[in-house]
Amino acid sequence: MGTGAALLGGGIVMGAIASGTESDYHAETDLDSRRSLQSTGKAQAAAADVLMVVGVAAVTTGLVLYLLDDEDEGHGSVHVTPTVMQGGAGVVIGGAL
Repeated sequence: MGTGAALLGGGIVMGAIASGTESDYHAETDLDSRRSLQSTGKAQAAAADVLMVVGVAAVTTGLVLYLLDDEDEGHGSVHVTPTVMQGGAGVVIGGAL
């Protein structure tokens, strides 16, 4: 789960960087500079998206493996529910130890 959390953190940071690039894009008046910023911003946003998706998958996998571990003879349960909402999608994870 630690790797997934690190990936999520990286996605958040990259998203913030992409947001800063978008602000620079809107403030720029030179057409060539705007094109360069647009390209850079798209790449940064794509990297943020990939990091977030992979991070969520890693955290989910770690959580499922943890909850289903029979080593301590506990009976954990987990449920993963895909969720669609306006402007995006996500996953709701719940469980009991």
